Amino acid sequence: MTIIENIEKRIKNFRADLSRYDNAMPTLSNDVKSKVKIMRDEIFIRLEELEFVMKLLEQQPIERSPTRICEICGKPFLSIRDNNIYCSIGCRQKAHRQRKELSNAPL
Repeated sequence: MTIIENIEKRIKNFRADLSRYDNAMPTLSNDVKSKVKIMRDEIFIRLEELEFVMKLLEQQPIERSPTRICEICGKPFLSIRDNNIYCSIGCRQKAHRQRKELSNAPL
């Protein structure tokens, strides 16, 4: 999943959360309504931040380094950074677990 796809997904989730809060408001007590309004405002602020980042990303093309091969799964991937050696967080975690097992192995 690219950065832009990830941001688009988060924006969609935040919008869904906002609509859930709006739909639930009439049935809530005043205490809960004030807490929900605070949560809704925080989500709205994050949504605005994500939309701003999205606009910046769309304006500036990202220079990508050439295709790399993941050291764990062997899949090719595009890396924004020059020092990425794993295609995903999952592969990075798997590599960490493998290193941890090797360091804990009896000699």
